Amino acid sequence: MTDQNLAENVITCTRCHSKYHNTQESISKDFGYKRLGGRYKLCVKCRGNTNIKECCVCMKRLNKHNTVNIKCMHGICTSCIKGLEKDNEIFIKCPICRRAYMECGNGPFHPVIMKLCFRDNVFSGIIHPMQLFYHVSKKHVFVDPTTGSLVVEEEWVNRMKVIFKLASACYDSVSHDNPMTCYVYKDGDTSFILKAKKPDYSHELIHLRDFYTHARQEADVIELFMREQFIKLFFIEKY
Repeated sequence: MTDQNLAENVITCTRCHSKYHNTQESISKDFGYKRLGGRYKLCVKCRGNTNIKECCVCMKRLNKHNTVNIKCMHGICTSCIKGLEKDNEIFIKCPICRRAYMECGNGPFHPVIMKLCFRDNVFSGIIHPMQLFYHVSKKHVFVDPTTGSLVVEEEWVNRMKVIFKLASACYDSVSHDNPMTCYVYKDGDTSFILKAKKPDYSHELIHLRDFYTHARQEADVIELFMREQFIKLFFIEKY
């Protein structure tokens, strides 16, 4: 494309006055003015803040059959959300406000309140504060084989109170703009610790495969902890 053609396709947004290229939207000026009127001269971000229900990426009309519901209420169609998923297998970001989301199975997309970083920059995500307690090491919460009673390490409880409070604040936040990041440090061969401090070296973190195979506590022990100790230790009833 020549410099002259590029110049003709540069449009100035009438609301925020930023410049953008019409070629990114693959529509002609004539078609744009007929379909959108004055809205054609709005950039993608400003168009997304209007009341007309159109996909903020491809500008396709939205209906109950092709709309993906996300908490920030910026409209996006099913075709475009698939394109965003290809860029990042775990998280997607709203094209307008850049909030991070995760899909739960085939259900809706939920805002990510916390990212868990493993070795080699492998990430997992949390969409609810209670999910933190399904990331518990066998060293910190376990059943005593001699007595059969549940043992909870006090130092782990004190650390988790801080992290859980931060995660709860992110969950209650209206914006969810920047989910916090916790790093999963290796603590011996079969244990790990969650910390907010970024490590100096990647090898200080545990591999995701080791986390799932032999470091994370079994689900039945975690459920026992949630029934017997959670309310008493964390004084949280709202979740």
